[in-house]
Amino acid sequence: AVRMTPSLALVLRYPRRPLAFCGIQIPNHPVLSWIGHDTSKRPDLHPGATILVLHASLAFSGEHYGSNESAIVGIMLRAAGEITGENLATPDAMFLQRWRYALADGERLTPPIIAADTPAPLVVAGDALAGGKIEGAWLSGRAAAASFRA
Repeated sequence: AVRMTPSLALVLRYPRRPLAFCGIQIPNHPVLSWIGHDTSKRPDLHPGATILVLHASLAFSGEHYGSNESAIVGIMLRAAGEITGENLATPDAMFLQRWRYALADGERLTPPIIAADTPAPLVVAGDALAGGKIEGAWLSGRAAAASFRA
């Protein structure tokens, strides 16, 4: 009975350049929820490049999930440029990822799992059930393990 919402993410590659941020959370923005400077985590992984990851807001993802890729990319690039003050209009390469079933709709589930006892025990866990991100995956996995001990 859990309804899942879609999510859009845009991965961008630029020639190496310094940026003044590692990540930017953008609450209540109509287009983006997060801009990640992925290269800041592992500068040695792509020594000649700067990699950015743009996560669309839930509202934007829901409204534009089925839209034309170039339209989605254009809107997300403009929003990221406005937020960062950087010229992001012409990446060397890019990839748009569409997740149809990305996050549980509404608030985080408590506990962050879906469990059924019949006909055999089954537990579904993951970041999608606990608000996303690595913390959500950890919390959901921990709740799943605890459900088997109960």
